[in-house]
Amino acid sequence: YSERFSTLPKEMRYVVAGGCAGVAGWVVSMPFDVLKSIIQTSSKNKSMSELARFHVANEGVPFLFKGLGVCIIRAFPANAALFLGYEIAKQNL
Repeated sequence: YSERFSTLPKEMRYVVAGGCAGVAGWVVSMPFDVLKSIIQTSSKNKSMSELARFHVANEGVPFLFKGLGVCIIRAFPANAALFLGYEIAKQNL
C-alpha cells in the first residue's frame, strides 16, 4: 500500500491524506450533525437517542446521512488544502 503512494510527490500525498481525512471525519460525524440540527430546530425536548430511534425506525439508517454527499464534495478539497497548507507552513517555518 505505501509503496504505491511512495512514488507520488509529497505534496500530492498531503492532498490525498487531507482529503481522505476530511471525508472520513464527515462520514463519522454526519449522523450526530443531522440529529443536532433536528434538536436545534425542534420545539420538542427530545434526547439525541430518542430522535435517532424514532427517525431510524420510520425512515431507516440512510436518514442519518442526509446531506453527506454535499459535505463530502466540500470536505475533500477543503481538508486537502488545509493539510497541504499546514505541511508547507511547517516546512518553511
